[in-house]
Amino acid sequence: YIAAHRPDKAKDALNRALNIKPTSQLWFMMAQILYEREKFKEAYEALRKSTKLNPKKAEAWLLMGYCALHMDKKDLARKALKKASKFPKQKKMAKELLKQIISR
Repeated sequence: YIAAHRPDKAKDALNRALNIKPTSQLWFMMAQILYEREKFKEAYEALRKSTKLNPKKAEAWLLMGYCALHMDKKDLARKALKKASKFPKQKKMAKELLKQIISR
Protein backbone atom coordinates (compact mmCIF):
# COMPACT_ATOMS: atom_id res chain seq x y z
CA TYR A 1 0.00 0.00 0.00
CA ILE A 2 2.89 2.36 0.68
CA ALA A 3 4.42 1.76 -2.74
CA ALA A 4 0.99 2.17 -4.35
CA HIS A 5 0.69 5.59 -2.64
CA ARG A 6 -2.31 4.52 -0.60
CA PRO A 7 -1.34 5.83 2.84
CA ASP A 8 -4.74 5.20 4.45
CA LYS A 9 -4.69 1.53 3.46
CA ALA A 10 -1.04 1.26 4.51
CA LYS A 11 -1.77 2.84 7.88
CA ASP A 12 -4.67 0.44 8.47
CA ALA A 13 -2.52 -2.57 7.53
CA LEU A 14 0.31 -1.37 9.77
CA ASN A 15 -2.06 -0.86 12.70
CA ARG A 16 -3.28 -4.43 12.32
CA ALA A 17 0.29 -5.74 12.16
CA LEU A 18 1.36 -3.63 15.16
CA ASN A 19 -1.51 -5.05 17.20
CA ILE A 20 -0.29 -8.56 16.43
CA LYS A 21 3.46 -8.12 16.77
CA PRO A 22 4.99 -4.66 17.12
CA THR A 23 8.46 -4.37 15.60
CA SER A 24 10.88 -1.52 15.14
CA GLN A 25 10.48 -1.67 11.36
CA LEU A 26 6.66 -1.53 11.53
CA TRP A 27 6.77 1.49 13.85
CA PHE A 28 9.28 3.13 11.51
CA MET A 29 7.02 2.54 8.50
CA MET A 30 4.08 4.02 10.42
CA ALA A 31 6.20 7.05 11.30
CA GLN A 32 7.09 7.58 7.64
CA ILE A 33 3.41 7.66 6.69
CA LEU A 34 2.60 10.06 9.52
CA TYR A 35 5.57 12.28 8.66
CA GLU A 36 4.49 12.52 5.03
CA ARG A 37 1.04 13.61 6.24
CA GLU A 38 2.72 16.24 8.47
CA LYS A 39 1.53 14.55 11.65
CA PHE A 40 4.86 15.19 13.31
CA LYS A 41 3.87 14.53 16.93
CA GLU A 42 2.34 11.15 16.05
CA ALA A 43 5.33 10.33 13.85
CA TYR A 44 7.70 11.24 16.69
CA GLU A 45 5.86 8.88 19.06
CA ALA A 46 6.00 6.05 16.50
CA LEU A 47 9.74 6.67 16.11
CA ARG A 48 10.20 6.66 19.88
CA LYS A 49 8.64 3.20 19.93
CA SER A 50 10.76 2.11 16.97
CA THR A 51 14.02 3.18 18.62
CA LYS A 52 12.99 1.64 21.93
CA LEU A 53 12.65 -1.73 20.19
CA ASN A 54 15.83 -1.21 18.16
CA PRO A 55 18.18 1.55 19.36
CA LYS A 56 20.43 0.84 16.36
CA LYS A 57 17.77 1.92 13.83
CA ALA A 58 19.75 4.93 12.68
CA GLU A 59 17.25 6.27 10.14
CA ALA A 60 14.61 6.37 12.88
CA TRP A 61 16.80 8.64 15.01
CA LEU A 62 17.33 10.97 12.05
CA LEU A 63 13.62 11.14 11.19
CA MET A 64 12.88 11.68 14.88
CA GLY A 65 15.14 14.73 14.75
CA TYR A 66 13.25 16.08 11.75
CA CYS A 67 9.92 15.55 13.52
CA ALA A 68 11.13 17.36 16.62
CA LEU A 69 12.34 20.28 14.49
CA HIS A 70 8.95 20.54 12.81
CA MET A 71 7.37 20.65 16.28
CA ASP A 72 9.91 23.34 17.30
CA LYS A 73 11.26 21.07 20.05
CA LYS A 74 14.95 21.86 19.73
CA ASP A 75 16.05 19.86 22.77
CA LEU A 76 14.31 16.72 21.51
CA ALA A 77 15.73 17.32 18.04
CA ARG A 78 19.24 17.74 19.43
CA LYS A 79 19.02 14.48 21.40
CA ALA A 80 17.73 12.47 18.43
CA LEU A 81 20.24 13.98 16.01
CA LYS A 82 23.14 13.30 18.38
CA LYS A 83 22.09 9.64 18.39
CA ALA A 84 21.73 9.66 14.58
CA SER A 85 25.19 11.21 14.18
CA LYS A 86 26.76 8.06 15.68
CA PHE A 87 25.82 6.07 12.57
CA PRO A 88 27.96 6.43 9.42
CA LYS A 89 25.14 6.84 6.89
CA GLN A 90 23.28 9.43 8.97
CA LYS A 91 26.29 11.24 10.41
CA LYS A 92 26.65 13.98 7.78
CA MET A 93 22.97 14.98 7.68
CA ALA A 94 22.60 14.79 11.46
CA LYS A 95 25.64 17.03 11.99
CA GLU A 96 24.34 19.55 9.44
CA LEU A 97 20.99 19.72 11.21
CA LEU A 98 22.69 20.07 14.59
CA LYS A 99 24.65 23.06 13.23
CA GLN A 100 21.39 24.65 12.06
CA ILE A 101 19.88 24.24 15.53
CA ILE A 102 22.88 25.90 17.13
CA SER A 103 22.86 28.81 14.66
CA ARG A 104 19.16 29.63 15.26
